[in-house]
Amino acid sequence: LACGEKGRAEGAMTTCGEWQSVMALMQERGAARDDLQTAAYSMAETLRGSMCWGDASRLLIEYCQDADEAIACLCEGRLFPEAARQAHRAKRSDLIETNVHPSLLEAHAAALADARDRLSKLRYAVPRLAAVLAAEAAAQPEGGEGGDVPDDASVASSRVSTAASSARSSKSGRSSKSSRTNKTRSSTRVPNEGDPWEKDYLVAQR
Repeated sequence: LACGEKGRAEGAMTTCGEWQSVMALMQERGAARDDLQTAAYSMAETLRGSMCWGDASRLLIEYCQDADEAIACLCEGRLFPEAARQAHRAKRSDLIETNVHPSLLEAHAAALADARDRLSKLRYAVPRLAAVLAAEAAAQPEGGEGGDVPDDASVASSRVSTAASSARSSKSGRSSKSSRTNKTRSSTRVPNEGDPWEKDYLVAQR
């Protein structure tokens, strides 16, 4: 724009989805109504594909006077209050019965099914995770960092810890790769009890 290249600026804004600036420039240069409508339909379709349903519906309403497509777009994005408002504003209350209500009921059914699925997973995951954690705790050696441990024992313990740490460091590359593999597995399928990545899966379900 600063260089006077309004045509190129308009194209760049279209690519970036800056529809308000595009429409303003087109109107500034006196674009025909049909050209404005064609541009609005094109950008609305792009915005819709990017899940920018509110902006897409504004283009369809303000520049195309296409209430049917605008309401369908808003319902697709589950923006039901705005869909009802625009239907009344366009004096198309029939769209509430044919588009808004059915889409709202469909969204409600999908949300209810999703909630039931999550609840089912939680009912399994919570007690199973508790069992896994309890098994891990039971597998830990008894005792702790008490203050009455003899010095010789402390030294021996320190040497063992150092050796173990060194061994873990030498396997860090493989462990890291294994961890990433486990996380990938935990997000793709349900593990069997005792699988190495079962705990990660159960934690993710909470």
